[in-house]
Amino acid sequence: MSYDLQAFLLPPGGDPEEVLEALETDLDRPPTGEERDRMTRLAKALQATVASLEAGYPEDAIELSEDRFQVSVYANEAMISIPYWFDGAEAREVLAVALECARAIRETAGFVVWDPQLDRLLSERATVDELAEAYGSGREYVRGLDE
Repeated sequence: MSYDLQAFLLPPGGDPEEVLEALETDLDRPPTGEERDRMTRLAKALQATVASLEAGYPEDAIELSEDRFQVSVYANEAMISIPYWFDGAEAREVLAVALECARAIRETAGFVVWDPQLDRLLSERATVDELAEAYGSGREYVRGLDE
């Protein structure tokens, strides 16, 4: 389980949940050359934002990861995944880095960022405080599974 942020193109007036549902069927398709170029630009921007991200290149995606989280870049979306391993200041630090990645994704790819835990789009001014409570709830749930 992880705290996930999903990023994707949202047409004006589009419903984020409908767009996400449509994207689920699109993941199996290989990216076009133009999409692959956008994916590469986005991966480079993310690595410029977080220098510790290491890239892997599965067939239809670019996987960027470091010890604390992972970013998956696809043809028409990206996902930031943070495991529920962190508490307190460490959790807040990872969430802050995730928000920096979200900013890079917005600026580079023009994607919006959806937080399914909060069930809403994140604004460009989203703060760690907005995510921390939901992350803490998920962390407690996962901790309960381990007992």
